[in-house]
Amino acid sequence: TWPFLISFDKYEEGRVYQGMSQLSIRPGTTVVNEAMALALTDATGQATQQSSFMTFSLNDSATTTRLIIEIPDENYANNLGNGVLFKADASSSFTYQGEDQTDYDGQFTQINGEGNGDIQPIINLLKWLDTASDEEFDAHLADYVDVESFARYVAMQNLLVNSDDMAGPGKNYYLWYDYDTGLISVVSWDLNMSMSGSTESGPDDEIS
Repeated sequence: TWPFLISFDKYEEGRVYQGMSQLSIRPGTTVVNEAMALALTDATGQATQQSSFMTFSLNDSATTTRLIIEIPDENYANNLGNGVLFKADASSSFTYQGEDQTDYDGQFTQINGEGNGDIQPIINLLKWLDTASDEEFDAHLADYVDVESFARYVAMQNLLVNSDDMAGPGKNYYLWYDYDTGLISVVSWDLNMSMSGSTESGPDDEIS
């Protein structure tokens, strides 16, 4: 029932399998909800991860069916376009913490473009969010964020009843900064809590 990580380049730098350096074997059996959530996300044109079912056994254990998912790595990020991908840490805080980039260590991990990009665009967004009035937010959000992409992300997470998205306890999301547009968008990740929440809860209801 445990999740597993297969790392093809753990001991041999640059080794990949079908373009992927890592695969995640998801916890539990079948997890049809996550497979369906990935397929639906892909159908909306949003960036998502490849997945497949496989039979799996560990040492002498009985064979079981598990879902495997690609983990967004450098190759994944480079295929998204001309930009840089950041993974939010589970303990991260989407808040402005000053201009010193070292204050964000452990908050976001840069996936690609090491040496060519930095976290400054995210810091700029967080600083603006920290000070913008409601009027400024409405007028200038599109200067920082790909609003159409973000609206699609929020709507999709709502339809999936995913309690563990970027606002959830696991902080399960990536941020993509596009060099060509200068805008930030959200890439979904870890959808195994989809379709498991209450469809009747509202945005102001306390969930436990």
